[in-house]
Amino acid sequence: SHIILPKSFNNNAKDAMLIPKTSDGRVLFVIPWHEVLIIGTTDVAKERPSIEAISSEEEIDFILDGFNQYMNKTAKRADILAVFSGQRPLVMTNEHKTSTKKLSRDHVIELSSSQLISVMGGKWTTYRLMGEQAIKKAMQIGLLPKRLGDTKDLKLMGYSTKTAQGFNAVYGSQIETLKTMPGFQERLDQNLPFTKAHVHYAIRYEYAMNLEDILARRWRILYFNANLATQIAPTVLEILSEYFDFDAKEQLAKFEAYAANYKVKL
Repeated sequence: SHIILPKSFNNNAKDAMLIPKTSDGRVLFVIPWHEVLIIGTTDVAKERPSIEAISSEEEIDFILDGFNQYMNKTAKRADILAVFSGQRPLVMTNEHKTSTKKLSRDHVIELSSSQLISVMGGKWTTYRLMGEQAIKKAMQIGLLPKRLGDTKDLKLMGYSTKTAQGFNAVYGSQIETLKTMPGFQERLDQNLPFTKAHVHYAIRYEYAMNLEDILARRWRILYFNANLATQIAPTVLEILSEYFDFDAKEQLAKFEAYAANYKVKL
């Protein structure tokens, strides 16, 4: 689990911080992330995976307590902008069967007697390495022809040799397309850089189909500030309704219920 706080709680510092000692012997990271601080993480074993990982009250308190021990400005639950969790599959070995914090976070590639290649453990940030190693294993056993990978020098959509500045730099060469979308100058909220044009772009070019797609998966506002995400949801929904035939009230209610998982109970 992670919590999100305003940058002011770390004096707007640009550097990340490592808290080496916590009540359960692990570490906490305090990382400046865009305009906020991301603080985590916890390690709680689950018997089975769930569709939506939800942070427990104990995890939130654990992170807050660990953070406040080393900061001049005390953070309270009411200061938390968002909270989110993830689930990670860990590969258990005979050496470490009782403590998840001692299990390796590395991925494992296993070849069965039937030549089934299994990729286990790991995390999203190492997906390219995991994929490359799985392909190489398939080449080694003759399931694929031996040749160099094609993706190393593949240019992604929006690739540009120009060094763009500002928020819209993430769109690369697609910024020219973004500028042609309706409402390029109409911000959704004064505290956000997103405009109505960004909604149109997400729908037309990024395959967004609902509020969750845009506010959580494309823009990640839900992870930055859950209350702000629900505030702008009706405006985003109006634009979505221009493209899709759905029950707007039902869509909004569904998103608000989903967003509640990212808000802290006071």
